[in-house]
Amino acid sequence: MITLKNGNADLPLMLTDYHLQIQKNGGKDDPNSAIGTGPYKLESFEPGIRITFSKNEDDWNEDRGFVDSVEVLVINDNTARIASLSSGKVHFINTLSPKTMSLLSRAPNVETLSTKGKGFYSFLMHGDTAPFDNNDLRMALKLAIDREAMLKTILGGYGTLGNDYPVNDAYALAPTDIPQRAYDPEEAAHYFKKSGHEGPILLRTSDAAFTGAVDASVLFQANAKEAGIDIKLQREPSDGYWSNIWNKKPFCASYWGGRATQDIRYTTTQLSTSTWNDTRFKDPAFDKMLLEARAETDKDKRRALYHQMAMMVRDDSGLILPVFNNYLNARSVKLKGWIDDVGNDLSNGQIASRAWLVS
Repeated sequence: MITLKNGNADLPLMLTDYHLQIQKNGGKDDPNSAIGTGPYKLESFEPGIRITFSKNEDDWNEDRGFVDSVEVLVINDNTARIASLSSGKVHFINTLSPKTMSLLSRAPNVETLSTKGKGFYSFLMHGDTAPFDNNDLRMALKLAIDREAMLKTILGGYGTLGNDYPVNDAYALAPTDIPQRAYDPEEAAHYFKKSGHEGPILLRTSDAAFTGAVDASVLFQANAKEAGIDIKLQREPSDGYWSNIWNKKPFCASYWGGRATQDIRYTTTQLSTSTWNDTRFKDPAFDKMLLEARAETDKDKRRALYHQMAMMVRDDSGLILPVFNNYLNARSVKLKGWIDDVGNDLSNGQIASRAWLVS
């Protein structure tokens, strides 16, 4: 039995979040325990190298887990990953670059996969830290990025335009009539002058942030220059980026995967009290609206609340969201059972559960 202090119309969907795990006694005895209820049992785990599983013969669900064992390999080098798939050493690879997609599409016995999803590339400004505590400066930077160019050159067209709020039409009740923000150097220059800021703005970036993040940052820098805004880039090492830079430094490149619902999406990164509020967006009116929408069962009323929330984040927060990315993967033709799933990459993390092999 689950007892709630407040209403939550999305409770069943909330329980599908991949952060939730089933463990003995809720994991209180041993948080690192790997005893679960899935189609495979953990056999070995070497962080940064590999993880292996064997079939769980006692799985309660007969409609998943169609192979005897699963091995997940960490192959950070893109060329090596492509070679492993092409040679048949592995059956599936993910996080491909757009340039790789066209190359692999010509390879025999390989199929490329592009799945629309909820993940997005972004640049984050801490709204409580100078100079980003000035909304005129934040607006200047939002108008100083060429989203169309980023979609074309960085994503190779494998994605959709973002509008500075973290929801697209892959979410139920997503806003549909908010004007698309466009690259406008003149308007950006207006807001930049209005902000009163002078001197360069430091943007931290890294290959770890997202595929093509460094190139995207260079493009942003060039776009902003047309508006008279000087962005200085600092390339950070991939190792430690998510622990030392993200959510700690006031302006950086970042990536977010999808969440099951709009409520979880906003609660994770825009609720004032969230530890993952990586733009330091804090608005009591927004928080109140979020709780109202969470408990609202009338779809029209809920859609209207989400529309207002999207506008607040778009116009007042430190989130610069130029593009939503497709999930780019490739598989051997021997691997069957793939399902396009907007939830997250790897068929919403269920590729091993859903797939089977043919000879």
